[in-house]
Order: sequence, then structure tokens, then C-alpha cells
Amino acid sequence: MTKYLIFKNDPVSKKLNAPGSPEQVADIARAIEMDGAPANAFIVYPADSPSASFEALKATPRFSIELDQAKVDQWLNEAEPLLEKIYSVHDALGTAYGIIMDAIRDLESDLESSESFHDLQLTSDMDIDRAFEYIENPSEYEFASKLAEVFDVKVFENN
Repeated sequence: MTKYLIFKNDPVSKKLNAPGSPEQVADIARAIEMDGAPANAFIVYPADSPSASFEALKATPRFSIELDQAKVDQWLNEAEPLLEKIYSVHDALGTAYGIIMDAIRDLESDLESSESFHDLQLTSDMDIDRAFEYIENPSEYEFASKLAEVFDVKVFENN
């Protein structure tokens, strides 16, 4: 296994992890950090490389990880697709919330403009925000914790 150091990537640097490389598995760090960082938010170097040494002079690595091809495949074939499904659930919940709120606003608007029914408060007891608070996120924190465990990610620096 090769040990890799994962650093925050300065967007101005234009550095990218090579597609298909073990370094591209830096997305594990994005998933563990859970702050919605964009792709290429991290740059990865083999720990014993001159690039890692030079980068470490500028900033503390955020994470380290040891990877071999089996771990890379595990990320690509198992963990990353699960993460995408988590994001898909987030998107679906956001879409559902938007559709419900639009329908409520339409109903309220039509009630207000109605001559006979303008005094009805049909949606006043609906607490949609509170309902969505309880289902907002699949346990992304639990998944991130399991990712760190499965991939034996070491955290050096937290925000």
C-alpha cells in the first residue's frame, strides 16, 4: 500500500489529481469533510514524494490515507456510488419540499383571491418545515464516519 497525503487545493494553483489515479480518490476527503467542497478541492501526493514535502512546507496535510488497487476499486465500485445515492436523496428531498411549498402557495393565493373562501386558513396548521427537518438528511455523518474507518483515513487538521 502507498501512503498519500491529502492537502486543501488552492483553486488558483490549477493543480488537478489525474483522472483514474489513486490520487483521484481524494474525493474520500470531500465526503468525510461534508462541507460541500467542489471537485478538486483537495490535492493528493504520495507521502514520500518531493511534491508532498514541498506542499507540507506550505500547509499541514488535512488527511492521510493508505491505498492499494483493491482500496481504489472499493471506493470506485462501492463507496462512491453509495455517496452519489446519498446526494440523490438530498436532491429528491429538496425537490419534494419545493413542490409542496409551491402547491401551498398556489392554494393560499387562490384562497385569498376567492370571493367566497378568502377567510379560510386551510394551510395554517401545516408545519412542512418541521416535517422536513426530521427527514432532511440520510445519515451522511454516519456514512462519513464509516468511510474514515473502512479507508483508515487519518485526520490531521480540522476546520
